[in-house]
Amino acid sequence: MFLAAENFGQVYFLAPPPSLPDYLKPHVQTFDPDKNFSIVEVEVSPTLKQELIRRSPRGQLEDKKNSIRRTVSKVQEVAKKFNELPPQDRNRHLDEYIAELTRAERLLNEIYPQLHSDTIKVNFNMFKEFLIDFRLYEDWQLKKHAAEDLSRQIQILAQDLNSL
Repeated sequence: MFLAAENFGQVYFLAPPPSLPDYLKPHVQTFDPDKNFSIVEVEVSPTLKQELIRRSPRGQLEDKKNSIRRTVSKVQEVAKKFNELPPQDRNRHLDEYIAELTRAERLLNEIYPQLHSDTIKVNFNMFKEFLIDFRLYEDWQLKKHAAEDLSRQIQILAQDLNSL
């Protein structure tokens, strides 16, 4: 009902006084002709519409997708500059990014049934595995091979995430 209104249009309805959600209260004016109900007037601003969309199931799904994208993008940017990090900080940073990817993977598992991708979970998991390999390998040949795998997988995962 709110999304159908024009920007800065008015919507009126009846509601029990304490039933209004907090995010709606700044946009509301109430008239209380009775103890049991109020006449509620809501001015539907573009800001309120954005908030309603953000709180909708579709908006929450988009927020989770964007969170996953940001995490992968962050790791991708750090991977480009990894060799510039002091050697003593590299493993600590890798551990932090692996932990962030684990949190993003939980989000991905939560929203997976709503996604239209057969490959996203596999590509995400491979990306995380290659990052773990890169972190664990001490031998420079193995580490170099893991870095090549990781570089390829970053591109594949980025394409997969962009198509969601």
